[in-house]
Amino acid sequence: LLEKVLTTMSEARARYIRLDLGTAHSNIGEYLLNLERYDEAVPHFQHSLDADLNDLGKSGETVSSYQNFGRLYFAQGHIEEGLTYFSQAEEIVLNHYSEAPAQAVYFYNDLGREYFRIGDAAKAHQYYLKALSFHNENMSDAASAITYFNLAESAARLDSIDLAEEHYRMVLRRIQVDISDPVNISSGREEYALKTLMGIANLKTEPDSALHYLLPAHVILQKLLKEAALGDEAQLRFREIAYPLYEAIQLEFIRLGKPEQALQYCDITKSGLLRQRWIESEALVAADVPADLLDSKRSLQYERTQVLQSSGDEAKKNARAFSIQARIDSIDNKIFNAFPKFSEYINNSDLNPMMNAESSESIICFFTGIDSTLVYVLTGSDLELFVISTDTLTHAAEALNASVSQTPGISESGYKVNAALLSDLLFAPLNHAAAYRPERITIVPDGPLSFTPFELLHFDEGNEMLLTTFPMRYLTSLGGRNHQKSRLAKKRFAGFAPSYKAPDIQDTITDGSLAELVRSGYYDLPGAAAEVAAISILMDGESFVDSAATKSEFIGLAQQYQILHMSMHAIADIKQPGQSRLLFTANSDNRLTSEMTASEIRSLKFNADLVVLSACQTNVGKLYRGEGVMSLSRAFAFAGIPSSVTSLWKVPDASTAAIMEDFYKNLLNGENKDNALRLAKLNYLSNVKFEAQSHPRYWAGFVLTGDPASLRSNSGRRYWIFAGLGAMLLLFIFILKGGRSKRI
Repeated sequence: LLEKVLTTMSEARARYIRLDLGTAHSNIGEYLLNLERYDEAVPHFQHSLDADLNDLGKSGETVSSYQNFGRLYFAQGHIEEGLTYFSQAEEIVLNHYSEAPAQAVYFYNDLGREYFRIGDAAKAHQYYLKALSFHNENMSDAASAITYFNLAESAARLDSIDLAEEHYRMVLRRIQVDISDPVNISSGREEYALKTLMGIANLKTEPDSALHYLLPAHVILQKLLKEAALGDEAQLRFREIAYPLYEAIQLEFIRLGKPEQALQYCDITKSGLLRQRWIESEALVAADVPADLLDSKRSLQYERTQVLQSSGDEAKKNARAFSIQARIDSIDNKIFNAFPKFSEYINNSDLNPMMNAESSESIICFFTGIDSTLVYVLTGSDLELFVISTDTLTHAAEALNASVSQTPGISESGYKVNAALLSDLLFAPLNHAAAYRPERITIVPDGPLSFTPFELLHFDEGNEMLLTTFPMRYLTSLGGRNHQKSRLAKKRFAGFAPSYKAPDIQDTITDGSLAELVRSGYYDLPGAAAEVAAISILMDGESFVDSAATKSEFIGLAQQYQILHMSMHAIADIKQPGQSRLLFTANSDNRLTSEMTASEIRSLKFNADLVVLSACQTNVGKLYRGEGVMSLSRAFAFAGIPSSVTSLWKVPDASTAAIMEDFYKNLLNGENKDNALRLAKLNYLSNVKFEAQSHPRYWAGFVLTGDPASLRSNSGRRYWIFAGLGAMLLLFIFILKGGRSKRI
């Protein structure tokens, strides 16, 4: 845009446009540098430097352009080349010191950080001291805090503990943090406060001394996360920054022999955004906020998501989205001011988990730290804890995950070795063979275990899978149990099964995942409609198939049903989890009318008790440290559905149909959701015709997340009347599918 504008400008005004253009190139170069795309960054940095030199000469404004090249070469390990550019920048800084002393401070801090990053703490410390020498009485608190923080970090790396603490305390004075009253920290200074308090705690050898600084850091972070203006992306960033904080707090409480307190801080790192959404929903009900006001807000949220996902002029899209957001903010302000119980409910909400399991249940909660993984096991009111190596766990979990989700042709028994290794790693320390036999198991996963089917593991040397003995469910957090409240919608069941017709010109498909579906022959799902029809008869529900299974129909009707069953394709987008999507029947050339993204789902509100995503990779997404996996499953949880059945990988279509049919039969017989799914899998395994079909890729991918409670109406109602018809339809499903298609 700037290049286009530049052609219409007079020379006097063009100078400023060229400088803006140089800044734009500099920003692009920094972005590419952070992605380690060094060759691509070079021309942008050169454009920026040329723009500065042509219009400004070697003035103070060109320092950052030389620094860009210096950082680029340092990042690649070419220190001498980098120093050439830093030297030119330093020459300019010293020539213009009198008019811009702060620039000298920032320059030497940046150069010191480059040495610190490559492991030369002594050299870094020298440059930090040089930055300090340029301080004066007019220096801003922010500039001073940066220098003292850097000095503290380098001193700590050099094992100068007393000096490091002295510098850290200077940072706290500069940013005016009182650890006895951390809530009143000034806005904008939270991040440095967090890092500084964590830095001091790392210097302490006694747990109580370390916690003296870590716990105020926790208070500051929670204050920051409750800021209304902090968006989801910023929240995720701060939760990731704070992950080492909560690892440190847990380890210190463990050193004090207080695992219960450690577990509370472990749970804070799990699904904080999701719990915040649940609490806000509860607060709206508690404050008696009118339904029409809430409907208006949700409608605007959905509209904003649609605008941002549409094609067209980016500037116009952003302007429209900004206008819609202003209307949403206006509604939020009205709720906040007119309904005081809303903010009162939120401020008084207890995010701490219930520190016990049911007497018949065992909860296994994981925290994957940088070096160590903490494993908490709650059985009734008893809590056991052990620590294992994160690297060892990661390798074992990833090996199992890969071996069970591979396509046919890979060794059929390799997963058993991997399952045995992971079982020994996780369960041997507890010696479960003799003493540990709960009736059901709940997993609160973390890290690579977020994608692991625990049913394949075993407690003892008999190699009997957990599936054979224990119903199993997954939770996003322990604290989530306080908020997963079911509610009964007006109607029982709705099933959606779109029809898919492969495009005539397959090579024109730009979506890589969709192209893979078409070209692999898995695009069409001939048995999806039969699956939905059979289950809808069993459940005395309604089915929406082929042309009726549209996105608009789903949005218009879904709130009426207790159970939503989606028999369709899903595409997981790991890089942009908000763009993971379900594919409905297309009724136009506009993909927005047939694809429902995770971002859209999050902006809606459902009354369902259960959503079953009979599609593939619906529990797969981007893993955020401090929040969890952002997937289609998580999107429906944001939309208010307390339980979901979703998949970890691409499951063959025929086995999906068989398992789903039995799952619903078991629900109608009064089984809890977790046991209903377990029994369906066992029934599938007992009826496979070929040994290869007993491989976990055919059945272990489906998992239950959330509330395991049984359906809250007359169990088995009309079941026996319709069971015969359902069984007949199930036969047609197998005939139609021939065992080839996969849900993707």
